[in-house]
Amino acid sequence: MKTIITHSGTFHIDEVTACALLQVFQPNEYLIARIPHQDVIPSTANFVIDIGRTYNPDKGLFDHHQWEHGKSSAGLIWEYLAVADTYPYISKIIERIDQHDVGICKATAFELPNLISAFNTDDIYDDSKQLAAFHQALHVLTIYFDSMKRYQDKVNDAPNIINNSLVVDDVLILPEYIAGWQTYVNDTTDMAHIRVVMWPKGDGSDHWYAQVPPINPTSYDMSHPSFKQDPDMIFVHANGFLCVAPSKLAMYEYLGIHNA
Repeated sequence: MKTIITHSGTFHIDEVTACALLQVFQPNEYLIARIPHQDVIPSTANFVIDIGRTYNPDKGLFDHHQWEHGKSSAGLIWEYLAVADTYPYISKIIERIDQHDVGICKATAFELPNLISAFNTDDIYDDSKQLAAFHQALHVLTIYFDSMKRYQDKVNDAPNIINNSLVVDDVLILPEYIAGWQTYVNDTTDMAHIRVVMWPKGDGSDHWYAQVPPINPTSYDMSHPSFKQDPDMIFVHANGFLCVAPSKLAMYEYLGIHNA
């Protein structure tokens, strides 16, 4: 078991995120102790986060309050984990958390810092209630970052699957749904000619999904003509970016695929 020490009282996005990142990227059994700022910190602690006035990753000390480089304790732990290049989506989230926590740019009402802040109890001086609330917030963030990690892992695997998938009449036929395929199939890549991406639903039925690639991964604008309503289809989205066919053959017919 490893020990994490952080401060008691009101908790914030940075130390909760730091604890969540350790649980996700260095899985272990952790004992998390929340102590007052003025308490003596046990020398046996493996990680001291957001408390102690010292930053020394070699000794497990991650307090950013005396460190003037624009990172919160979450950012310091993320740097310590050394996986930023592999997980750029999470890196952007951590950067945003840092900006909020150190006073560079305040988060909006819909961003993580304010979500986690809402977990604080009405009586922040009730240690038992605060401890329970802290673990609730930690549980939420652990699920969130674990999900983001698994999503990025799938995105990182996507190029190999996409490059080995069948392309017929400028339709990319995936063997299964590939998370993040939009990153590799859009107008900014060498696959700009792909007019549709299709894949099996994967639930044991014969249903197939199809989607028109976006102009770029973050856009709702489509790079090719949208789908038209058709009574033989199970579903066609009102804006025409997505459709569902009752079978692979039905999807071929709907998309006008003749060379499969």
